[in-house]
Amino acid sequence: MSSAATVPTPGQSPSNVRGRDAAKKVVAAYRRSSGLPDDVTWEEIKGENLKSLTASMCFWLATRSIPSKGFDENLQPTRPDNNQRLTSDTLVYYVGLWLTQVRDMFPQHEDFKESNPKATTPWWTEIRSGFAKAASKYQISQGDDVVFGLDKMLPLYKDNKRPIGDVITNPSSIIDVKHVLMHFVSTAKSTSGINLQTRCWIALTSDCIGRGG
Repeated sequence: MSSAATVPTPGQSPSNVRGRDAAKKVVAAYRRSSGLPDDVTWEEIKGENLKSLTASMCFWLATRSIPSKGFDENLQPTRPDNNQRLTSDTLVYYVGLWLTQVRDMFPQHEDFKESNPKATTPWWTEIRSGFAKAASKYQISQGDDVVFGLDKMLPLYKDNKRPIGDVITNPSSIIDVKHVLMHFVSTAKSTSGINLQTRCWIALTSDCIGRGG
């Protein structure tokens, strides 16, 4: 999805144009933070890569506070009175717009060949549900303490080796790869392989670029 502003088409409402432009900014911010090129390439999405890329973007968006009344390329509010966040439904809508754009760019992708022309992919419904729940839980956990903008990203330690009973002043500091992998296994369902697939993806990524110590 190019970050260029949307050119209105006949019959398209201003709100739809604003929504598409906002979605482009969100996707562009994710790609920039992840070190990806501005535009999606075929190599990046071929085969099952599209599903993995979508899941990765949803995971990233589910742990971000994005202003609801306009934001810049760094996801900072453009209005001083903007202290509200985009809802989980809006974030889901933005990713859906991105998938539609990818489908238009690469209609030959196997995930789109059997889809209804108005649908996206066979697996988006499953990812969408988990994404919406994760985003809602994150927003509830943050309460009124909203911090906008792109956070500095650091790889997780594989095992923080924090002593049992240690006083925790920063909840984020106890997160490590070990506990993330344990969570995906403990919440896995026999009817879906998405948890174990995601666990494998995180484990392999951690081995390649993980944080020492």
